[in-house]
Amino acid sequence: MKARQRGFSLIELMVVLAILGIVASMAYASYQGSVQQSRRSLGTQALLETGQRLERCATANLSYEAANCAVTLPFDAPVSGTNRYYTISISDRSATTYTLTATAINAQADDTACASMSLTNLGAKTPANCW
Repeated sequence: MKARQRGFSLIELMVVLAILGIVASMAYASYQGSVQQSRRSLGTQALLETGQRLERCATANLSYEAANCAVTLPFDAPVSGTNRYYTISISDRSATTYTLTATAINAQADDTACASMSLTNLGAKTPANCW
């Protein structure tokens, strides 16, 4: 009689490793998407906070460009910490209008869907899928 061998063959082991590799790559891609989405919320938060500062300034001074407005731009968001993911800038600033823009930098620059987000004095948020 032939002795029966126990264990796994090399082919079986390689198939299992290939399946594990595929599952791990899908999990990593999903993780990266979640990380980008959480960083994106930091950018939208910085835009909304800056918009609120400008609105308070306009309420007190009847102008978005008053000299005593405490809004210094551009700055990198988040404001505290060492990892910066967005640069916040302002354009089209006048007494009655403004447009704030968050531009992705550093590790967030790979987020092509929301590389640039904006907020206007009317509350228009673009692109809509990033908010």
